[in-house]
Amino acid sequence: MELDKEGVNILRNDLKHFSKLNDEIAEIKKLMKPLQDKIKILNNQKKELEKDICETMEANDLNEANVEGVGTIEYKPTKSTVPITQKTIKEKFILFFESGPGSEIPFNSKDYKDKGEDVYNYIYAKENRDTILKEKLVKKKIKG
Repeated sequence: MELDKEGVNILRNDLKHFSKLNDEIAEIKKLMKPLQDKIKILNNQKKELEKDICETMEANDLNEANVEGVGTIEYKPTKSTVPITQKTIKEKFILFFESGPGSEIPFNSKDYKDKGEDVYNYIYAKENRDTILKEKLVKKKIKG
């Protein structure tokens, strides 16, 4: 598409505006970089301290702690099921046929639908899935 004189002027103005925005974004990113680095350092320190505190609270059977001037900090352990990945599926398939129901003689006498159901249930059944314990601290604000 060819541009007329007015279209060329509009394009030039748009390009200048684009360049100005691009430069402004780059300048702000430069200003933000030190703050982002500091946040990363603080988050790493917080994670390490949280891990230590969670271990101590768990070992001493504490669910929460009241800290003067801070408020209540609650220990919240949660169990979650490990997500199924392609790697997990591959491993479960191998286990199914190596030492699971797929290695048993009655499995071979089933029709394809039942075999498929057995494999599916073996991979996705809650009792066959790994769980992980996630521990975190939750800070409750002081009321008032």
